[in-house]
Amino acid sequence: MCFSKSLFKKYLFFSLGASLAQDRGRLESTIQTLTSEVNTLKKQLDKEVDTCRIKQTIIESQLDTIQKLKDVIIQLKIQRFRKNKNNCFFRSLVFISIANMIED
Repeated sequence: MCFSKSLFKKYLFFSLGASLAQDRGRLESTIQTLTSEVNTLKKQLDKEVDTCRIKQTIIESQLDTIQKLKDVIIQLKIQRFRKNKNNCFFRSLVFISIANMIED
């Protein structure tokens, strides 16, 4: 009876050892795969961050250009308004002068 308990213990020990070794091998493989995936994702993230920075620079440049164009448009409208205002004033003076000439 002692002999069979001893054999059973050895069998159990070796079978558990083999199972643990298989588990360790699978886990090491999984770790290696996940590490590789993490590195790939980090590289992809870096590329995406660079792309976002480039797009941000482009957008900021476009916003600056748009603001400058708006400022130019406002200045042109102001100039046109002043010119029209002066023209209207000049026309009024001419009309008043003509009206005064007719009255005299």
